[in-house]
Amino acid sequence: MSDNDTAESRKSLAGSLPQRSESSTSCSGRGGRASPTKNLALLQTSHVIDQQSFTGEKQRPKRLDDLVSLIKDDGIGMGILTQPDLDSIRVYSEQHPEERVLLSDLLNTRRLIDTTGERTHLGAMPPIADLVEIWREANICEVNSHSEAAWNSEVHSPLLKAALRYCVVNQSGDTRLVKIAHTNITTAQITKSYSPYLLGTKHEKRVDFCFYLRAKSRPTEDALSSAAQKSASSQCSINHTDYIALLNCPISLSIETKRTGEDWKAGLEQMSVWLAAHRKRLNELVASDPEQANVEGDDQVMFLPAIIVQGHTWILVAATQGRLLPNGGRETVIWTQIPIGSTEGLQGICQIITVLQRLAVWSTDTYWPWFANANTIES
Repeated sequence: MSDNDTAESRKSLAGSLPQRSESSTSCSGRGGRASPTKNLALLQTSHVIDQQSFTGEKQRPKRLDDLVSLIKDDGIGMGILTQPDLDSIRVYSEQHPEERVLLSDLLNTRRLIDTTGERTHLGAMPPIADLVEIWREANICEVNSHSEAAWNSEVHSPLLKAALRYCVVNQSGDTRLVKIAHTNITTAQITKSYSPYLLGTKHEKRVDFCFYLRAKSRPTEDALSSAAQKSASSQCSINHTDYIALLNCPISLSIETKRTGEDWKAGLEQMSVWLAAHRKRLNELVASDPEQANVEGDDQVMFLPAIIVQGHTWILVAATQGRLLPNGGRETVIWTQIPIGSTEGLQGICQIITVLQRLAVWSTDTYWPWFANANTIES
């Protein structure tokens, strides 16, 4: 092949390849994909979300404020153990002297002991041996740089399961019409009709776990199925996702996990898109009641709590109803961020257990009555 033929071949090949535009170069990160920071900015400038700080000047809805005040106390360990919990920890410490240093914070910090009787209204602390095992697995995942999937299976899922197993709402003889459970939803996609339209193909944003409400009786299950018919989705899901296992099970808490050191903004972007879609679905469900659908941040419009986990650290965020937009849509206010605990130590694990049980009780005693009333379901 001659030099001229070679030059012509290169020119022809170059012309057949897709060219990167200046706009994609300036707006995107490596690989042509916009960074989480830029995506969050786009969500805000397009009025999909309005990001606010829990410590900022914007007033929070009262119901959210009341729950946040309690979780802040949980997040510093205030009253997270009962006297029987402390007694069982002392027995365990005597039987396992090699772990007394690990247990020292629980045994020697007075503020951890509840003297009001309120802690028992959430449930019991799991056996200390189970919590030590969770701590041990978290340490292994951290030291050996395990994957997010490993953290989820070895640490996060056992922790969530323990919290709910000993939560008061899941005990035998409980008279509530719903029970609460958790599940891994890493394959659950947002239904396209609820995904923020400006993101185009980004409707695949997902999170890792959720708490969901499950009906105890057939009439309640049938009522949820009927309410789900008010849906833009062909699957008729009560949620903003067509995930089959949750079609008739309202999600009350969403959890996104990241490994230690992974970008906080990436997790916040994922959770913001997920919560904005969830709120859009809720607004669709209550649209027949103008008093609930058209009020910004009012107590009649329930907030959505969520948790973002980065390695050991668990952080509370929340979503509330934002302002009505000219196009008839709604902003979602994303509130950040309150540290609630860490799996680096047993006190932090006990804090997380307490917050999870508090959110489980909130799900059945506050969120469910609101959700049922908005959808004309007996609660």
